[in-house]
Amino acid sequence: MLRINTRLVLLAALTGALPATPAAADSVTLKRSVRMPNDRAHLTLGDVATLEGPIVEPLRDLTIWTNPDPASLQTLSLDAIRAALTDARVHWGSVHLSGGDVLVRPRPAHDGPGPRAMETASVTGVAPAQATEATANEFTADALVNEATIRGAVARRLVQHLRRPASDVRLTFEPRAAGAESLDQSPADRLIEIAPLSALDTDRVELAVRLWRDGRVERSFPVTLHLSLRLPVPVLSRDVSKGDAIDASMVASAHEWRKPSEARAIAAPESIAGRQAARPMRAGSPLLERDLEQQRVIRRGDRVVVRCLSGGIVITLEAEARAEGGVGDAIELRKFGERTAFSAVITGPGEAVIDLRSPTVVGR
Repeated sequence: MLRINTRLVLLAALTGALPATPAAADSVTLKRSVRMPNDRAHLTLGDVATLEGPIVEPLRDLTIWTNPDPASLQTLSLDAIRAALTDARVHWGSVHLSGGDVLVRPRPAHDGPGPRAMETASVTGVAPAQATEATANEFTADALVNEATIRGAVARRLVQHLRRPASDVRLTFEPRAAGAESLDQSPADRLIEIAPLSALDTDRVELAVRLWRDGRVERSFPVTLHLSLRLPVPVLSRDVSKGDAIDASMVASAHEWRKPSEARAIAAPESIAGRQAARPMRAGSPLLERDLEQQRVIRRGDRVVVRCLSGGIVITLEAEARAEGGVGDAIELRKFGERTAFSAVITGPGEAVIDLRSPTVVGR
């Protein structure tokens, strides 16, 4: 046991010797689409972006753009947003801007009450995909699945794979891709084969289309499209401050279009209650995992089973938690009846691990 305790002391020394992580730049993350407010013709930075950090938070009400036609679908360019921030004297060495052009949806046809807590709210009033040149290659799959065209065959293949309602799948075809001009053809006397060249549940899907006739491939060409899914997203029904505990009465459900890669970032509704806000958020903000503090699975004073990985063996001991934390957090523990403290990484409720196989431990 003496050898184990010595290693634990050395590991604790290493943990305390690690340098502090430098502060990250404030972030402005642009949303993919927003709806024009009913009460004004301009959009603020808070309307079009998620803001994180003390430098950008005061810019929430900064006017970014005035919409010349709030009743029509518009596109707010990334360049225009960057120019507005530059005019506001944003220091780009301290602020990170991410995202792309923002699709500005027209005002809804009529006003209505907002969603009550835990009720489902639908996103309505989106202009048809063919309404403007900017969205001429964007379709919801339900508009395509009954077509006899190649584009329809692509939509059926994706809906079948994703196992989602066709109305909840949106496809944006790259107009300059080879073969794009053939997508609306209806080859009635040919067999259409849709062969995946990439995973079918990713943001960017690549396919090979082959047209068969009389037992041979008459023509083949690639198709590239971007995939979005209409997903239920928990949203705040009121403003919250950092550290506020979230309960069911503060959360509503809305449907939003999201990339498949973004779906994993959405907080699961059943995991929200009781967690704390990791940053200030306004009513209507979607709740992502990064917006919530990690769930605490160990509290100070808890009895914790610690597994020490040393060479090819595992040594198990019990210790008392000297701090609280969630899965993946490193916390301080102390063996019962001893004064020496050590650090371990939480792996689950009442469990932690120390990997002593890592090379190098520096003593005090």
